[in-house]
Amino acid sequence: MPTRFRPTLISAAAAALLLPFLSAFVGAAPAVAGRDMHKHEVAMYRVDKYVKLAGVGTDTVGDTPFQSLSCNGGDTVTDGMWLVDHVDPYVPVTDPDGDPDYPPDGPDPSAYNDQRDVQVDASYPSWDNRTWNFRFDNTAYGDAQVKLYVLCIHGSTEQASGHNHSISVGMLGTETSSSTSYSWQKLCTKDQYFVAPGFELHGAPYRLVGSFPKSGPNPSVPADTKGWNWEFALSNPNHPASFGNATFYGKCINRLTTVAWPAHQHAISMRWAPTSYVDRTVGPGSPQWVQYQCDEDNSAMHNYKAMTASFYLLNNSKTWFLGMEPRPKIRAYSFLATTSNQTVKVGTLCIDGRTSFKIK
Repeated sequence: MPTRFRPTLISAAAAALLLPFLSAFVGAAPAVAGRDMHKHEVAMYRVDKYVKLAGVGTDTVGDTPFQSLSCNGGDTVTDGMWLVDHVDPYVPVTDPDGDPDYPPDGPDPSAYNDQRDVQVDASYPSWDNRTWNFRFDNTAYGDAQVKLYVLCIHGSTEQASGHNHSISVGMLGTETSSSTSYSWQKLCTKDQYFVAPGFELHGAPYRLVGSFPKSGPNPSVPADTKGWNWEFALSNPNHPASFGNATFYGKCINRLTTVAWPAHQHAISMRWAPTSYVDRTVGPGSPQWVQYQCDEDNSAMHNYKAMTASFYLLNNSKTWFLGMEPRPKIRAYSFLATTSNQTVKVGTLCIDGRTSFKIK
């Protein structure tokens, strides 16, 4: 818990002596972060829960397809994600009377009846700053087990030298498009990073196949941290449908804390890691984990946490993204390749767990 400090009373004479020094700070530009060159801890954490999504089979009991998950009051969500953990397999049942139509609600022969049938229609941040919303549609015969996560950052630094600083994260807005490949238009500004990329599909059975910083997954181009891209593909080619449209969401996090007395602020180091993504190979068959951690390529980033993640499928006709799991400084992705080895690109925005001494 943050330390509580008891106010100290001073005499009127002492106050008069201090007044010229106090007034010197009024209107002054932020300076070096204190004579003692202190730092502040930046607390980051995750919240998670399991949900059961009923399939189209005989078992119709499950959690609502509309879900939300929230950070603690006063904190801000920087990323929300899901993981389709398991789908109960369809087991054919033989009718003892030989009824050819048994069971009457048997599986769609064109359905996958595995994790690929869990359609993620929405995953986006709420305007209350601490909540993330989800919407699913399980078209498999069996029930699905899905885990939900949000990553959170405290609304202020921990106390040091008798004070703390607010951390600013604000909603950038929403944008709407009818394209399956969309690039965010309104960018974050200087000393900000784009976080909390979200989407909401409006009646279209499409799946997310790419979510990455605005410069795109080109390995020769460093990630542009001010905006974001999304790409979608048809969930099942056997169920053709037009895309319709989608609403996209995003936030900006400030690298600089707010100013605190005596007139100073700190910077929070943030880096995209790696600078131009990293390739991972996914073998065919069952779902496989792919991981990337903040200090994988730079040991100096040991104290950084993976707070907003990206991915891109090079061949989305043979590769499925099934979600991901945040593990402090590691992001673990789940992919399914149907035939042969497939390549995916991954990366993450890493945020230092401690402020700098100075403004920058």
